[in-house]
Amino acid sequence: MRRLLPILLLAAASAAADPDPDTDGDGLPDLAERCKYGTDPARADSDGDGTPDGDWNERREYAYSVRLLVRVLRPAAAICDDHQDARIVDEGPRHATLEVICYPFSEAPPEGRAEGGEEWLRPGLTSNWDEDLRARIVAGLGAEGVRGREGCARAAAWLLQHARDRDGHFTTFVTEFEGGRPRLAPWATPDAAIAGKWRRDLFAKEMFLAGERGSCTSTAIYLAGCLRALGVPTRLIYCIPPADATDPAQVALVGKGITHQRVRRTLLDALGVLGGWTSHTMNEVLVDGRWRRLNYQRLDPPPLDPHAFGLILPVLRVRDWADAGMTETVGRRQTLAERDDLFPHANPYVTLEASDLFGAHSKVANEPVAEPDEYRRLTIVKAFWYADRPRGFEMGGLDEKSGHLFVQVKENRPEGGSTQYQSFYDAVDKEFLLRADGHADVAVRAERGYWGSGVFYLRIEPEALETMAVDTAYALVPRNTTGDFSWAVDGVVGLTRADEFRTMTIDRIVWSDSPELPKAMRDSLADRLVLLAHVVEWDGFDKMKRFTATADPSFVLEAEGRPPVRLSAATGGISNGDGSTRFVVLFPDGEPARGVAYTLRAANGKPPYRWDIALSVTR
Repeated sequence: MRRLLPILLLAAASAAADPDPDTDGDGLPDLAERCKYGTDPARADSDGDGTPDGDWNERREYAYSVRLLVRVLRPAAAICDDHQDARIVDEGPRHATLEVICYPFSEAPPEGRAEGGEEWLRPGLTSNWDEDLRARIVAGLGAEGVRGREGCARAAAWLLQHARDRDGHFTTFVTEFEGGRPRLAPWATPDAAIAGKWRRDLFAKEMFLAGERGSCTSTAIYLAGCLRALGVPTRLIYCIPPADATDPAQVALVGKGITHQRVRRTLLDALGVLGGWTSHTMNEVLVDGRWRRLNYQRLDPPPLDPHAFGLILPVLRVRDWADAGMTETVGRRQTLAERDDLFPHANPYVTLEASDLFGAHSKVANEPVAEPDEYRRLTIVKAFWYADRPRGFEMGGLDEKSGHLFVQVKENRPEGGSTQYQSFYDAVDKEFLLRADGHADVAVRAERGYWGSGVFYLRIEPEALETMAVDTAYALVPRNTTGDFSWAVDGVVGLTRADEFRTMTIDRIVWSDSPELPKAMRDSLADRLVLLAHVVEWDGFDKMKRFTATADPSFVLEAEGRPPVRLSAATGGISNGDGSTRFVVLFPDGEPARGVAYTLRAANGKPPYRWDIALSVTR
């Protein structure tokens, strides 16, 4: 218990501190005047014009700021912090319209006197830390505990390394709570394996014990529970970008309304790579007497950030995800793809106005940013299936029946980001064909945007994919019907559709030393205990090998009251001569307890390839 004392003392000190002083009584704390607004903390009316600095508009006079008017689906709130001010200007039963003033060049104060930390230390339904979890984390981190910003960032980094990212569940927006217990929303797709997914996606302690976590929301839940266990007051914030990137009109509002050249470039560059359902959940932590944004392990990230929507707008703050109330509004709408007049596009928010202001006394310069020459022609040098993508080209929301592929273009300015392709992509014909002698053409279309490195996403409709011949080389042919903007192909760039499985069903699992296996098979595996998973699908060993080389190899054995045992699938497998018996080999990284019934679950983190399984085994 002595090892925990410094952590508890730090938490108590944060909670008991006095609030930040407001020396001149203008309603703005001194630290905010120095680091955010640029006004004089000693003068209530810094420019002497008769309006105090705390006035909603007057506070912008010494700074550069961005104003956004955003309609947001409830739940939503006006969130003010070190980098933005917000207020509700209109609301209805389903929405709130927020006026958000962002300060892209504000600085996070080095220290402060924030109070109220004790409320944010208590465990919640999802941030469910307890003394056992505290002891486990402290044992892993060491005895020094969490001290200041550096210690908090180091603790967050260690926690994220401990629980690996397995973003394949996404239960956070389809789960509701009744009587303190989770349940799948009635409109969600029934899922017999939901309890196991919750343990790796929705509850902080269980994620720590499993060593796995899911999406950004899952990660924020995990960090909230674990950092509170370390004595760090922590809360969750739900955030949106400055516009719905799937609506060109909203992107145009940002491009037209923002006149600061570097800010405009950063926002358009960030919006250019977004697509589909886009939001982000992260944390705020109370360290060094100040509430600070924590984005994964990045503490106090700059507000103008090309890696975080350009400008990230917090629109909801909650103590625990179970209190967020997202399921019946955002979760239902996004899962069922509902649209209406209030929110006609892909996301549950709409930017109505966008502008910026160089305050009359601001010293922020509008430094010129060289605009790159416009591309009129891009040359495709490579095409590859999504399953063969390099690390870093992950996409969510891909359906299992379509064909998903990427193309790489030759033209690229490393410093240009995605903005360099914006005008080209907006204007060019996005239709392609895959063509092979003796076979019907297969239609392909560029969708959802691209990366700044020159990688573009293309999709084949399920009906078209079904017509694509197996093991046949197809050449990629752009249609180029728009004239001024066109694709070129360097030589012959093509694809071959391998005959493959997208799903493998495991119908039986058995330990390699089990007497029910043939003796020859037991003897061949005698050097190490492995778990054998019998698969239903079979069309030769090559297809089995191709699937195991592509699908997520991660599995876990779970049992009530026992630590989980992680396993990894080997590429290929074993079978008898005619294939009537065929097993995938799963290597455990620990020894399962004897006489205990474990349930095997798959991580399935590489859609559209997935394992279908819900089986138990006893060692």
